[in-house]
Amino acid sequence: MTPLRLLIVEDAEDDATLVVRELARAGYEVSHVRVDDEASMRAALRSRSFDLVVSDHAMPRFSAAAALRVLTEHGMDLPFLIVSGSIPEDLAVSAMRAGAHDFVTKHQLARLVPAVQRELRDAAVRAERRTAERRLLESEARYRRFFEDDLTGDALFDADGRIVDCNPAFVRIFGFTSRTAALDGSMAALFARPEEHGRLLDRVRRERLVESFEGELRRTDGAPVFVVGNVVGDFRDDGELVGLRAYFFDVTARRELEVQFRHSQKMEAVGRLAGGVAHDFNNLLCAIGGYADLSLALAGSETLRAYVTEIKKAGERATLLTRRLLAFSRKQVVQPTVLDVNALLVDLEAMLRRLIREDLQLTTDLDPAAGAVVADAGHLEQVVMNLVVNARDAIPRGGQIRLSTQALAADRTPQDVDVPPGDWVVLTVADDGVGMTPEVREHVFEPFFTTKPQGEGTGLGLATVYGIVSQANGHVRLTTAPGQGATFRIYWPAAPSRRAASAAPASPGPAAPGHETVLVAEDNAIVRGALLELLRRSGYGVLEAADGEEAIARAAAHVGPLHALVSDVVMPGLHGPDVAMRIRRTRPDIRVLFLSAYAEELASGGQPPVPGAAFVAKPFRADEFLRRLRDLLRPQPAA
Repeated sequence: MTPLRLLIVEDAEDDATLVVRELARAGYEVSHVRVDDEASMRAALRSRSFDLVVSDHAMPRFSAAAALRVLTEHGMDLPFLIVSGSIPEDLAVSAMRAGAHDFVTKHQLARLVPAVQRELRDAAVRAERRTAERRLLESEARYRRFFEDDLTGDALFDADGRIVDCNPAFVRIFGFTSRTAALDGSMAALFARPEEHGRLLDRVRRERLVESFEGELRRTDGAPVFVVGNVVGDFRDDGELVGLRAYFFDVTARRELEVQFRHSQKMEAVGRLAGGVAHDFNNLLCAIGGYADLSLALAGSETLRAYVTEIKKAGERATLLTRRLLAFSRKQVVQPTVLDVNALLVDLEAMLRRLIREDLQLTTDLDPAAGAVVADAGHLEQVVMNLVVNARDAIPRGGQIRLSTQALAADRTPQDVDVPPGDWVVLTVADDGVGMTPEVREHVFEPFFTTKPQGEGTGLGLATVYGIVSQANGHVRLTTAPGQGATFRIYWPAAPSRRAASAAPASPGPAAPGHETVLVAEDNAIVRGALLELLRRSGYGVLEAADGEEAIARAAAHVGPLHALVSDVVMPGLHGPDVAMRIRRTRPDIRVLFLSAYAEELASGGQPPVPGAAFVAKPFRADEFLRRLRDLLRPQPAA
């Protein structure tokens, strides 16, 4: 038996029974509800589901036409058959137009079963079609949402390359003002170089699908946009290309990060090279300076003294160059103190005015709240002077250089959003010069990069600034554009609230002669020779060692007091700190003075640290070295 849920709209119970009996004889298992007015029909439709509606044509309180309206209002597509004793032909036609599917007279109930079977089949077909249509609409809506929400820029192109459709991401990536504006565009317009567009189309025709296509396209404003994408061709059966589907993912930000990473790698490599070269030069300059000082003490004629003085000056200029290299590579030995930045700028102002031309005006705007920083005074002076000289050279004629300071607390957002919040002292150097193009701006902090004519610049000034500030855990930021000058902002970590030291300490006098015994451990023979001669001529007794093992052996074999160890930090075999600790096991009172070419040597000099040790950075002046040793050997106050 086939189940059949039947709604009968009929005022006569006997007529309803006849309909049920006829359908039961045809093999249907009928469950039915009989109604005879609008209210009961609405209640029935709300309470249960039906497969079929059979309605009388005219009833005292209801009609087939009224029943059709109720069914339509409920949004139900059920087979609707009219079964009536008699019905005029014109009314039957009107009922069919209103939505009835068929009509059967009560004296011809034999037609009822075939009509029901036919209408049930048609209703099933309609239901399947509606389901398919609904699923299609849902699928289209789902894929439309996917298309609209996709972060990938999706677009459809016709055979001529015109944009047929695109999603919001495509509009955003390529800078269109709207989807409507994008539909006026073409694929060719996305390519800065037409030949690349042509090559892509050739690949699509050959391969049909081009995966992981990488290229530099362009936005509507001409700015480059780097993409990775897939391009799919749509072809006719004869192989003719009729359209394209493209899916572009914007990797511009990633590309910029890769460029920055490669740039940082290059800078790091150059820094290592600069540090290594400076280290070797520092040893040579130690010897040049030392022997020059010794020669000046022995020179008998003014002419010879003048020659040696020039040698010493050349060595000092070379020392400044190596310090710049070390500052760039962040390997310079620093001696930081708490400095008042405003006081340092006031002290430097007279010298800065001598550095610039008469047609340039130097102005200062110093924030009284700027406070102090922890810095090496020489480093901070070098930063200021390099930036001022750079500003001077950027102004061809007549202009202004502005120096300013600003206190920036941790609760205030820096002007440069990529600088983390913190307590900063911001030093700004701005000029009215020619400014820089984006290409120059990209390389401005690279060592040996310069826009000046050959022979007029080393290309180390701004690289030195970058190295010094980075070594101090600060930040350098530049704002510039052609014709709009340049503004450098130095973010230097503010010092804790302590009393600032003088930025320019008074020059000490010459070191007093010595008489103590000093062990010199230095693997560079030229530097060692210069140190030994310098110490002997200053009255010291000296022992020499070419490495750490020899130094320990010489200390153990020496009979008598050994007052000081002067040692290079890094030597073959044992490093200086290890040597000092070994010697102190038997000579606990020995003073230790380390010689260091750059900061990494101090950091890698060995463990444990040597309490009370002092150091002198290479290259050093003879009087500086002797004075440091004399201070170290001075008797210590009783505890």
